[in-house]
Amino acid sequence: MENPPGSLGDTIYSRFVFIDDSRAANAAHPLITVLFCVIVAILCGADGFVQAEEYARLRKSFIRKWVPLHKGRVPGHDTMTRVLGSIDPDQFVSAFAGFMEALTGRPRQDIINLDGKTLRGVVGAGGRKGAAHIEDQAHIVFAFSTFRLLVLGQLRSKDVANEVRAAQELLQIIDVHGSVVTMDAAHAIPATLQVVNERGGDFVVAVKDNAPTLNRHIAAAFKGRVSPKVVTTRERTHGKVERRKYEILPATSAISSSAFGMVQSVMRVSRENVSHSGKQQRTTAEIHYASSLPVEKAELFATCVRNRWFIENKANYVLDVCFDEDRSRIRVRNAPENFSRCRHIGFSLLASMKTVRKLSMPLKRANAYGDDRFLARALRLPMK
Repeated sequence: MENPPGSLGDTIYSRFVFIDDSRAANAAHPLITVLFCVIVAILCGADGFVQAEEYARLRKSFIRKWVPLHKGRVPGHDTMTRVLGSIDPDQFVSAFAGFMEALTGRPRQDIINLDGKTLRGVVGAGGRKGAAHIEDQAHIVFAFSTFRLLVLGQLRSKDVANEVRAAQELLQIIDVHGSVVTMDAAHAIPATLQVVNERGGDFVVAVKDNAPTLNRHIAAAFKGRVSPKVVTTRERTHGKVERRKYEILPATSAISSSAFGMVQSVMRVSRENVSHSGKQQRTTAEIHYASSLPVEKAELFATCVRNRWFIENKANYVLDVCFDEDRSRIRVRNAPENFSRCRHIGFSLLASMKTVRKLSMPLKRANAYGDDRFLARALRLPMK
């Protein structure tokens, strides 16, 4: 079916034409129609397929301006479920990456946080719950841009234990050239760090006891006679004062001659929290980091470590609280992963949208539902 005039063919949504539709050629609703309806519904407030059908029906007059509707009807929730469940996730990964690149462009330098997230509401077909069926849950590894506050790409891993391999595959898909990739201690392995270097990026990775040799070498470096470069910060938030001390040293010969030879500098972060709510409490913590950044970029090194929390505060928290991601019960074939990808598209469209008044994510979704002009701006489409 040919798209109507002024359709999505010349917009950022044209990336979706590279996704194969496994349905019969005479399927009532084209693939682009189903995906567009789901994304519009998510922007307006939908957190699942039943809600997506209802929101799409309510916004039908807007949707029909951009995509063909069979007999003037939007796809039903069963159709949405079947279609997203049948889409090849690998093809959607590539289309998603192309979509985000077209949406955001490329800054000269970015800080990209890599992390995994489990959709705990996704369980087996029988609705089973509990630790005994943890393998039924969907685990998503995604890359989050600190500067743009956007999800750049995502992949589903078989489980938490396979996050490392999924992360390596994701790093091969997204563009990390000229950027710094931050990772938690699970990724402190030479193979992953090598992928970042080969792709033209730098890395900052936490180091704990799962990389005992490297952790031991870093501890030994700070017992030597070389004075580290020091960066300090002090923040007052949520009834507490947090002081951080970042100490940076060049990598020692023991590190350079090991499998972690790509490491150029190491860091020791000492964190002290003083709570002023009720009885004053003081807590301290210390953690090691390794990086391919030279020690002369100590300020950037410290910024990467501090901004590591953005993926929790600006992405995971918002997706769970505002998009109800953690309680998603979608479970049909590839639908959990592909709906999560549509959810991340909706999140990124709204998070990167500039408004005259500062609006929270729920208020942006409410405006998208009630205002055609706002919805068109969120979708990056000209108003008709």
